[in-house]
Amino acid sequence: MPQIDPSVAIYVDAYVAGWALSRRTAQPQPVKHGWHVLTGTETEPERHVLTRGTAEDVRRVMNAMPSTGSYVKFAGNHQEWIFLADAEWEADPTGWFMTCDLSRGGSDLPLSPPVGDLITATIEDRVARIEVRHDGEVIASGRAGLAGEWAVPDRIRTEEAYRRRGLGLFVMRRLLGLAAEAGAQRAALNASSDGRELYQAMGWTTVAQQIGLTRKT
Repeated sequence: MPQIDPSVAIYVDAYVAGWALSRRTAQPQPVKHGWHVLTGTETEPERHVLTRGTAEDVRRVMNAMPSTGSYVKFAGNHQEWIFLADAEWEADPTGWFMTCDLSRGGSDLPLSPPVGDLITATIEDRVARIEVRHDGEVIASGRAGLAGEWAVPDRIRTEEAYRRRGLGLFVMRRLLGLAAEAGAQRAALNASSDGRELYQAMGWTTVAQQIGLTRKT
């Protein structure tokens, strides 16, 4: 039976801390096999992000989460762990934990977006934000939770009419530059397979596959 690889815990710990700041959840609480977060949304009442444990441990955590929408995430090979998906739990598509070094700072940051005429960059309550506007409307945006030396990019979005023009890359580079200026030295995130291609092109390193499961009933 598979086990969660504890060697990637440092990246998962950073991800949880920064993600919780970005989403304004309750503070993550350490538990036996990782972290418990009261997410406080109608669609997801709680989540466990696990950093260690066996398949039996993961199943026990899942069984202790009775509410529809409860979520479990951890580093692991999707094919090895997909057996946990059943009539009560639905698996996400394969995700990826990734990391990068911010020590270069922002010396090579692009000054202007490929589309848009106004950029706003702010840091408030340990969350960095970038917005690109065109004719007064936000067309691309992103934010990052700043947890100590770590930045955790989150919700990098581009409006559909403006996609495939390099705005996602621009927002991410400016966001990481802003985080580095605030003192962040490293970054971590959880990427989809499509997002992973963008981040690899920026020099991010894949740490591990990620599996997420949502309680359906």
